[in-house]
Amino acid sequence: MHVVYISHLDSNCGRISSLAEIFLEWYLFDSSEPKDIKLFLAQEELTDIFTEQEFIDLIYGKAYLDNTLLQFIELKLPFFVSPDKIRALNKPKDTSAYLIKSSPNIIDKISKLSAQKQEQKKKKHYESNHKYFLSHREEALARITNWVKNNPERNKEAQKIYRQKNAAAISANKKKCYYAKQEQYKKRIKQNYEKNKERYLAQQKQYNQEMRRKSELAKRICAAYVFLVNLRKNNKKEYLNMYTKNQRPLIPMLKTCTALQNMNINMCPLCNENCENELEKSCNQKVLALPNIMQELRIITNELKQK
Repeated sequence: MHVVYISHLDSNCGRISSLAEIFLEWYLFDSSEPKDIKLFLAQEELTDIFTEQEFIDLIYGKAYLDNTLLQFIELKLPFFVSPDKIRALNKPKDTSAYLIKSSPNIIDKISKLSAQKQEQKKKKHYESNHKYFLSHREEALARITNWVKNNPERNKEAQKIYRQKNAAAISANKKKCYYAKQEQYKKRIKQNYEKNKERYLAQQKQYNQEMRRKSELAKRICAAYVFLVNLRKNNKKEYLNMYTKNQRPLIPMLKTCTALQNMNINMCPLCNENCENELEKSCNQKVLALPNIMQELRIITNELKQK
């Protein structure tokens, strides 16, 4: 049981008839390079599970496993043997065989292995689906196009859920694609701008006018926005710790605050405690993070309610 050099193709995993054969086949499974028991245990990360003597005894049928350790082996084996068969074979024929008990860290190892198996299963399932798609591409695209055409609302909702679940991956992929063709994109943007300069300028002017209108309305509704406007005017140094010179705080606030979206002060939780909106979710997070901010926001809120 020291050095072996044998092709794993000689392994007959399907003919296993004992627990000892399982461990022998495992030991011989990948023998493209010389190895011994000590090296095998290290390569398979089993040094904290079995001693060299315990593994040898398992190969010779002189030992068997407790249920927890058996579960670990089911996940760890590089070839498939059904769990029922492994458990059935874990009954020692040698009456002198001893029980190898699981180590304290075995539960963590089982959890890790189980997660890896699930990930491998998902990857295999994806690869199988992708292979099928490529071999039936035209047919699959036709079905997808037809479904999207007949189910616009369901497709829209599905796309929204997908973007929410994979926001980080989508963002990373967009950045990767952009930087890979950065110069090409810059050139195209410049060409489009020159070609449609008048239209872009008109759109920008219209956008700026709309934002100025919303800004004036927000000053009558949102205490957090009023606070930021005053901060920029009276303490620009502190303001620049929160936003750059060209950033517009109102833009992200419009995405989260229902009161600003509807331009209705009664939808602000600071102004109306009975409204359904939550302050922690709807209010500007950078403002809320400031020390002793609530007292100042309430003062501004009272002033707004009196107008």
